[in-house]
Amino acid sequence: MNLYPTTILADSPLAYFRLGELTGTSAADSSGNSNTGAYTGGFSLGRAGAVAGENDPAAAFDGTGYVASSLTRSSPLSVEAWVNPASFAAVESCILGGIFTIYTANKFTVGGANNLTTFIVPAGQWSHLAATWDGTTILAYANGALVATITGDTLDYTTGGAGFRIGGRVDVSGNPSYSFIGAIDEVAIYPAVLSATRILAHYNAGIVQAAARPVIRPRGARNA
Repeated sequence: MNLYPTTILADSPLAYFRLGELTGTSAADSSGNSNTGAYTGGFSLGRAGAVAGENDPAAAFDGTGYVASSLTRSSPLSVEAWVNPASFAAVESCILGGIFTIYTANKFTVGGANNLTTFIVPAGQWSHLAATWDGTTILAYANGALVATITGDTLDYTTGGAGFRIGGRVDVSGNPSYSFIGAIDEVAIYPAVLSATRILAHYNAGIVQAAARPVIRPRGARNA
């Protein structure tokens, strides 16, 4: 098995959607926990993936498509994904249910619309986004670095009772809303709070051999 999935599976995800399908409407769960998702609406498979050095594709969504899963919410919780927006909605682009959105000034937003981070999500290139929630505090990360600490909110991805969604969310009436336009790859959910060190390790595993994005080392580490 290649470096990236090995690194992800070492942290025992509850679900791991690689979104590498080439045909069909089923999104496999590579965690071994059988949380299979279903592609719905406007989507395309076999797009160039996020992870450097691997021939594993991504899925793209046109603003009407998403992956639906009956996966239930857990706390504590960690979640991550690689995202590559093609364009941005006028109001909000939902990447993962009510967890990850792109909101005002194209900023990465976690949990609720008021929880803007300092990270501006670029169009046309891959970014690694992650967040953890211990039941009290949300920590948000972009490309391996902490970009926000948020209290008084949750990482609730089950608004409307529709379960976990990739590429959009549902409103309180259960209707799809604020769907994402662009590619998403390597979505993983964990029933635990990942440390900053592990989130950085996941990011670095995804950019090995990518000359444009240097590997980040923890402060104090030396080159080999």
